[in-house]
Amino acid sequence: MSNEFEVGSRMSRGALALAGGLALVLAGCGGEQQVADKTEAPLRVPVEQTATVAAMTGAPASTPEEEVVASADSLPPEVAVEVMDHTVEPGEAIEITALGSPDVRDVVMSDGMGHSTAFVYDLPAKAWKAYYRVPMKHSGERLGLSVTAKNDGNRWRRVWLFLDIADPTVSTATDSTR
Repeated sequence: MSNEFEVGSRMSRGALALAGGLALVLAGCGGEQQVADKTEAPLRVPVEQTATVAAMTGAPASTPEEEVVASADSLPPEVAVEVMDHTVEPGEAIEITALGSPDVRDVVMSDGMGHSTAFVYDLPAKAWKAYYRVPMKHSGERLGLSVTAKNDGNRWRRVWLFLDIADPTVSTATDSTR
């Protein structure tokens, strides 16, 4: 009889372990199902923000009521910067021209040293223009200026203009016969 009791006891322990393991597996499956349900739920975004979210995530922009299609307003503006001469001298005032797409509404330049300059639109030239004075003291041989153009859709594009700073100790040859 003790042999039967040991066998039955082992079987009930095994059955108990099997039942506990099965409960954990089922609970684990249910937990995974809840996570899967959360990731498969559609992204709900207010209609006015749907195009922006779609442009940023690459997801299709649609709502149950209507489908929003990306437009030209979701693109950043285009801008190019020009200067007459890329070699400048310390203290020199230079004119910088920015050519922008028609949706550009604001152009600002920063020199990374705390100076910002707003461009003004020149209607006859159909370009944005600003003047910048090269700092007298600058460490290095190059000066980097960032030019940022913005549009009404709060989109922006930044381009860089690099200027070579001439060494003020090197002078040009002068006529010594005077």
